[in-house]
Amino acid sequence: MPPQLTATWAAAYVQVVVVLLVFLLGVPPILKTLDMPLYLRRIRTRRLVITSLSVLAGGLLCAAVVCLFIWTVHPCAASTGARMDWWGGGLVTAALVVSVLVWGLWLVPFRDRREEVVKGRESAALRGGRLISAALADLVHVGERSEPGREKNEVIHVLGRIILILQSDSRYKEHCDAIRPLSRGLEAILLSGSPNSSGSYENYHTCIGILGAALGRVNPKLRSPDSDELVSVLGRVGSMAVKLCIATEAQALAMEVLDQLALFASEQHGGIGRSAMSIMLIGRAAIGVQNYLVCTFALLKLAALCHRKGSSAATSGAVEFVALCAMLWSAAESGHDLTIAMLDGVVSALNTTKGALLCESRKSLAADLDFEAADAVAHMFAFCRS
Repeated sequence: MPPQLTATWAAAYVQVVVVLLVFLLGVPPILKTLDMPLYLRRIRTRRLVITSLSVLAGGLLCAAVVCLFIWTVHPCAASTGARMDWWGGGLVTAALVVSVLVWGLWLVPFRDRREEVVKGRESAALRGGRLISAALADLVHVGERSEPGREKNEVIHVLGRIILILQSDSRYKEHCDAIRPLSRGLEAILLSGSPNSSGSYENYHTCIGILGAALGRVNPKLRSPDSDELVSVLGRVGSMAVKLCIATEAQALAMEVLDQLALFASEQHGGIGRSAMSIMLIGRAAIGVQNYLVCTFALLKLAALCHRKGSSAATSGAVEFVALCAMLWSAAESGHDLTIAMLDGVVSALNTTKGALLCESRKSLAADLDFEAADAVAHMFAFCRS
């Protein structure tokens, strides 16, 4: 016989069931959220979307629990109170057991929750071969606030896999315009926050390898948005590595970046100004920390570009070479002989005069508002004339 309900009993049962459902379904997520770091909590809150399927499933669950609760707890004419009390106690006990199990599954260690967020955002970042900016922003957000070392590397590797997938598309070679947000995201992960939360040597090494491999998959004969962005990001990452890492680590990282930039520039057709600018940026950063080995290596790379067949002062990166040469000449008096000798070699390769090259370079640097380098060139020019 079905339960015999009055309006008062029905209202009381509905109230009890609702409280029970809120306890079972609401408390574990709340506790999990409170136990999360703030940056993960924001991502989960921002991405919480209730779909029609979940609403339907929740409604069916509520209906089933209400029916089961009323049927087993409310007395009817053909049953005894003791039997119904036993069923009611068993139902409440089962609810408590389920609650404990749910808590145990939800309140897992931080590392597991963090990996769950990263994997979820990775799978959501690409849909139909297209990059989803919201999911990418979440990945970068997690990477920026991760601890240097293994945690940052996890996110860096995820971005690297996405870059590889996008560049493996057969249509990529035609336009080379798909991975700029990813390269900027890698840069943000490395350079974010205070020095204590910026990337470690392992993070820089991993990121430089990913960016270099991505640059190698770009068509050097095609001036593309991706190639320009990758070259610029490599220059900024290399210069920051020189400043933040210890001397031996900085030398290894900077020389790796300089090799990648010089190789790409040597394969380019036409102007190589952006590549030369990035090489000069690393050399100037090295001068700032008195790492003259890296600066000299950068000068050699720029000089090699000036010696390419068919090079001219306008297309060979000669202005960047002269600027870096003059800044090294101004920073280290003992390097005068080296810089003058390298300058003479470039002047000969470009079939021009030393005075003309220095004057044109100074004008170009001043026009770009790089007054520090322009002044260094002017001082070097005055020394050469004396």
